[in-house]
Amino acid sequence: MHSITLFPRLTMVADTFLDNELESHCWESAVSIDARGLPCPQPLLALRRALRNSAPGTLLRIQTTDPASQRDLASFAKLSGQPLLRVEKQDGVFSFWLRSKLSSASPQ
Repeated sequence: MHSITLFPRLTMVADTFLDNELESHCWESAVSIDARGLPCPQPLLALRRALRNSAPGTLLRIQTTDPASQRDLASFAKLSGQPLLRVEKQDGVFSFWLRSKLSSASPQ
């Protein structure tokens, strides 16, 4: 299987984007946010709420079923500076892993 580098440190393999610097066991330790079944913009609002309540550096995983969340969460990560580390799509469920900013002055 080949991979395509799309962003620095972010690689796409099949329907998965991976941050090459994290070990596989780290993904399992993420704080989970279940936004499946919620329409836009509710998944984004749920993520922002979780980021506000998380310690800096916390790994978060949000699961959504709204296709618009792909665009919304990628844009949010880019604009807010929250690192988007991994994206998966499996059986109609989108999973996004982000790490809360280490700076306590993050705009959320």
